[in-house]
Amino acid sequence: MTLCDGPEGAFKIWSAACLVLLLVPAVLATLHYACRRYPVQACRRPLRVLCSGRLFFASAALCLVACRFPTLLQNEFNPDEGQFLASAHKLFHDANFFRAVDTATSGPINIFPLMLPAAAGLSPDFASSRALALAIVFLSAWLLYRSVALIAAEELARIATLLPVGTFAAFKDIELVHYSSEHVPLLLIAAAMYLSVRVLRRASAYHAPVFLLGVLSSAAFFAKMQSAPIVAAMAGVALARVYAGRKGGKPWRLALLYIAGGMPLVAWNAILCVAAGVWGDFWMSYIQANASYPAMKNAFPANSEEFVLYLLRSHEVRLFLFAVFAIGLVFLADRLVRKRAGCSVPAEAASKRAVSRNADPVRWFGFLTLASVAAALFSVYKAHHPFLHYLLFLFLPLSAAVAWMMIRQSGTPSAGPARRAAFLAVVMAAAVSCHSYLWSFQDDHVFRNVAPRIGAPEGDFIRMFAGPGDKIFVWGWTVHPYLASGRIPATRDMNVSGCFRSYNLMTSPPAYIPTPASIRVASYYENRILRDLRADPPKLFIDAVGPASWFLVRRDYYGFERFPAIDAFVKENYVFVADRYKQRYFLLRKPARQGQSGNEGRIVWSERQGTLSGRGNDPR
Repeated sequence: MTLCDGPEGAFKIWSAACLVLLLVPAVLATLHYACRRYPVQACRRPLRVLCSGRLFFASAALCLVACRFPTLLQNEFNPDEGQFLASAHKLFHDANFFRAVDTATSGPINIFPLMLPAAAGLSPDFASSRALALAIVFLSAWLLYRSVALIAAEELARIATLLPVGTFAAFKDIELVHYSSEHVPLLLIAAAMYLSVRVLRRASAYHAPVFLLGVLSSAAFFAKMQSAPIVAAMAGVALARVYAGRKGGKPWRLALLYIAGGMPLVAWNAILCVAAGVWGDFWMSYIQANASYPAMKNAFPANSEEFVLYLLRSHEVRLFLFAVFAIGLVFLADRLVRKRAGCSVPAEAASKRAVSRNADPVRWFGFLTLASVAAALFSVYKAHHPFLHYLLFLFLPLSAAVAWMMIRQSGTPSAGPARRAAFLAVVMAAAVSCHSYLWSFQDDHVFRNVAPRIGAPEGDFIRMFAGPGDKIFVWGWTVHPYLASGRIPATRDMNVSGCFRSYNLMTSPPAYIPTPASIRVASYYENRILRDLRADPPKLFIDAVGPASWFLVRRDYYGFERFPAIDAFVKENYVFVADRYKQRYFLLRKPARQGQSGNEGRIVWSERQGTLSGRGNDPR
C-alpha cells in the first residue's frame, strides 16, 4: 500500500514532514533553555526526557537525514565527487596516493574516508559519499556545541548549533549538498576550534591540545591546502593565549610542540613518496599545481564588489549571511544603547575584570572567531575561482561568531534577564526564519524525474572488452566509464584538464592565456600521462571529449590529436572499435581473442575486417 498517489503527493508529504523536523531542534533547545533558566519544580520530571541532550542531537541528526535523503538517490552532481569516487576505487588496488591518483587541489585525507563503506562490505558510491558528508556536518555541529559548552552554559551551546544544522539540512543547490573537497576540512576546522577553546579555558593544560593542533594543521594541508590558513589561525590564537598567560615557558618550546604535532604526517608522506619514486610527482601535482591554481587567469575576483556578489549569489549562503548580520546588528545596537545609558559594572568588579582580562576565555574566543572568519574569507578569495562549495568554509566560523555574541550577551551583568532573553529570541527567530524560508525553495524535481538507473550505460559495453584485471583510460573529463564498468584507471589522471592549465575552460571558446607556471604544469601533466600510458598500456583508450565530458567538449581544442606524442601512441598501439555513448573506443592491438563469457556475451575482434561480432545484449 502506498502513502501517496504520485510524485506530487510524495513531495508534499516529504516537504511538510521535513519542515516540521526543522523546527523540532529549535523547540527542544528553547524548552531546555527555559527549564534551566526558569525552573519549575512541578515540571522537572515530565520535561526531563524532552530536555535530554540525546534527544536534542537525535532530532538534529534526523532532521539532516530526512531533509537530505532524496539527494542520496541521484546521479553525479559535480565532477569532483565522481573523480573522488574513482580515485577511492583505485586506492583499493594501490594505496600509495601520489603514485595511484591525482585529485588536483584535494589531498589524500579528502579521499581515503570514501573507502570506509568497504569496511561494511559496501562499494563506495554517490549515496555513501553524500551520507558521509551528512555525518561530517553532524560531527562538526557537535564539536561546535562542545566548544561553546566549555566556556558557556550548556543551553547556549545547544542554541549555537541550530543555525548551522538547519542551514545545512535546507540546502538545495547541488554545489552544496555533494561530498565536496570542503567537507573533511570542515570537520578538521571544527576539531581545531574545540582544541583551541580547551586551551583558552585552561591555558596551563596546553600540551596535548597544542600537539594535536599541529596534527590538525598538517591534516588540513593534506586534505585541502585552502583550509590550512583557517586551522592555523585558530592554532595561532591558542598559542597566543598560552604566551599571554605565561604558561608555556620559553616561547620556542611551545612552537616546537606545535611543529612536532605536524611532523608525523609530513614525514610519513615523504617516506611513501620517496619509497615509491614519486616525490617529484607529489611536488609538481600537489605543491606546484596548487600554488599555480590561483594564478590561472579567469578574471575573478577583479574587485571587492565582484567578490561580494559571489558571496551573495546563492540563496542558501545569502540567507545564512543575512541571519548572521541581523543578529550582529541587534547585538551591536544593544551594546550601544547600554553604553549610552551609562550601564557599567561596579568599580570593584571592574578592577577584578581588568586584572583577569588576559585570562578571560570568552574574550579570547572572540579573537578566535574573528581570526577564523578572516582566514576563511582569505581562503575563499585567494583561490580566485567562483566555485560555490568554497563558501562552506564560512559557515562554522560565522556560527562561532553568533555563539560568541550569545555568550557575551548572556554574561553581561548590565544586560538583565529581559535583555538576554530578548537577544536569544532574536537568535532563535533568525535561525528558524532562515531555515523555513530556505526550505521554501525546495521543489519536486527529484520526485518527478526519478532516474531510471544511476550507473552509466556504457559499463556493459566496456566490460565486453576489458576483463576484471584490465585497465582503461579516458581522455576527457568524465569518470562514468570507470565507475560504470568497475575497471581500474590506467593513469593517475581521472580527467585531463591538467593538460590545459593555460586555458580558461569556463569560456566558449576557451581563452588561451598562458603563464610560465601554467605552461610548466601543463607540460608536466602531458608528459606524465604519456609516461604512465607507455609503462602500462590500458586495454581500452576512450576518447570522451564531447557532450559526455565536463567542460572539455570541443575536440578541436581538447582532442588528444592535438598532442603529437599521445596521438602517435594511440595510432601505433590501438585500433578504433566503435563510436557509442558519445565516446570513441580504441582497443589495444593484440591478436584476435575471445571476450568474457557468461552474461557479458562473447566477442571476437577482427583487426583485418575492422568489425565486431558477438552475442549477447546490444549495448546501444
